[in-house]
Amino acid sequence: MQIKKGRIDSRRQGWVLVLALVAVSVFVAMSSTSIRWILRSRQSIKTERDVLQLQLFCDAGEMRAKSALELDANYRGEDWLDQDDLVTGRGLRVSIVADPKIEGASADKADALEASARAFQIVARMTGRAHSPETIQRSRIIYLPSPSEQ
Repeated sequence: MQIKKGRIDSRRQGWVLVLALVAVSVFVAMSSTSIRWILRSRQSIKTERDVLQLQLFCDAGEMRAKSALELDANYRGEDWLDQDDLVTGRGLRVSIVADPKIEGASADKADALEASARAFQIVARMTGRAHSPETIQRSRIIYLPSPSEQ
């Protein structure tokens, strides 16, 4: 009888071991899924932060173009904030370009303004990001009256 009792105990111990392995594998799967979700949400938050930062740089570029045009009627634009960080490899560039015939500019807006109005394209670009997308860019086209009209 002791032999049968020993076989029953070893079978129970085997099932306990199987159940413990299943429980551990379920825990590991849930943990890895949670970690993956957390990392993706952090990446999404960083991307949203960078997009907002580029929109603010476009706003700053627009204000810079307005003030530069008030100071100099021949202002043609510039590369502003052309920075490369050698440690992180990230780059930031804000370009202001003056062109009366910018591609993609709305003809309705150009016709509505007087012929002396100036069109500027402002482009903010961030490169060398550690996560996807590696490069993001925001741009806008603005129309400013010439300083003589103000």
